[in-house]
Amino acid sequence: MNPFQSESFKKLKAHWYQRLKDEGFEDIETDENASGTIALKVWHSEHFQKPSRQPERFEEKRDYYILATQFLESFEFQTHLQRRIWTFHAHGFSLRAIGRFVGKDKDHVHGVVRSLKTQMMGAHESN
Repeated sequence: MNPFQSESFKKLKAHWYQRLKDEGFEDIETDENASGTIALKVWHSEHFQKPSRQPERFEEKRDYYILATQFLESFEFQTHLQRRIWTFHAHGFSLRAIGRFVGKDKDHVHGVVRSLKTQMMGAHESN
C-alpha cells in the first residue's frame, strides 16, 4: 500500500495544512483533485521572478502595451479573428484566456500574436 494514501498520513497532512492555513500561509498549489493531481494555482513564470526586477519589467510592459494599443488602432487586420485576438492581447490577457474567448487553442493564438507582434515591431522600427 502507498504510505501517502493511508488514513494516518491523510489525518497528519490535514492537521498540518490546517495549521499552515491558520497561520496565514498561502499555498501555491491547488488541493489534490479526484485523480490525485496537484497543480500550481498560478502558472506564469513572472509569478516566481525576483521582485528586484519588477520596476524595470513594469516599465517595459507598459511601453509594450502602449505600442500594442497604438498598433490595434492603426493596423488593418486581415480578419476579424486577428483583430479580436490582438484586442485581447493589447489589453494584457493571457494566451489561454484569449483562446477561451475566441474558441481557439493557445498555440493558434500564440501564432497569431507572434505574427502580428513581428509586424508591429517592424512598423515601429521603420518610424
